[in-house]
Amino acid sequence: MNKELIEKVSAIREDLLAFKVQGTEDLKKLADLALQKVPIADLEATTIWRNYQELWPYMTQIQRSRATWIFCFPAAADVYLRRGPSFQPGKDALTSAVTTLLPLMIADLDDIAENVKAIT
Repeated sequence: MNKELIEKVSAIREDLLAFKVQGTEDLKKLADLALQKVPIADLEATTIWRNYQELWPYMTQIQRSRATWIFCFPAAADVYLRRGPSFQPGKDALTSAVTTLLPLMIADLDDIAENVKAIT
């Protein structure tokens, strides 16, 4: 069971790191990736969210709150894509999410992995 949980933490972490890499390279690609990983049409069915939900018992209340930030990425991506190329990088919610929310979410995942490992 713990091995499966660690794999879920790793999968989420890899998805978030992909956001971070794209955020430093190309906002259009980041927006596309965010909408692919967390599609607005069916947020509850997205794999990244289901993985987060399975980790819920191992999270603190604040970590649970920060886990829901995953829904900020597709919303910010949608706004960015609707505004078009005239929208200035660095002054948008998508860049803000990558630079401010993402590091905290990754740190939470690292803590959760340590907590799960400690249980075994």
